[in-house]
Amino acid sequence: MQLKSILNMRFLVLPLIGLTILLGFSYWRLSSSWEEHRKLLANELIMQVEAFKKVNNRLPEENEMVFIDESGPVYYQKENDTSYIVHYGTSLGESSTYHSATQQWIEN
Repeated sequence: MQLKSILNMRFLVLPLIGLTILLGFSYWRLSSSWEEHRKLLANELIMQVEAFKKVNNRLPEENEMVFIDESGPVYYQKENDTSYIVHYGTSLGESSTYHSATQQWIEN
């Protein structure tokens, strides 16, 4: 009787382990896809800001940025008359920030 219950446990535990591995892999793949998408949106936003700057000889104010959604996932912030930042969240408590003054991305 004990051998039968061990075999039944094996048929229950192995699928649970497989499901856990599958969900972990799916989460990892989905989160990296989201980060790639946010980076693409951020780079598009940077190009739009630079195009605005070229045409208007100034940086846009936050309220002039009609081509982005103010609720995210990518954010624009004018720091002063000559520089701005673009940032987005990469994971809980982490972000990636572009600084126009240095034209560099920094992981925070």
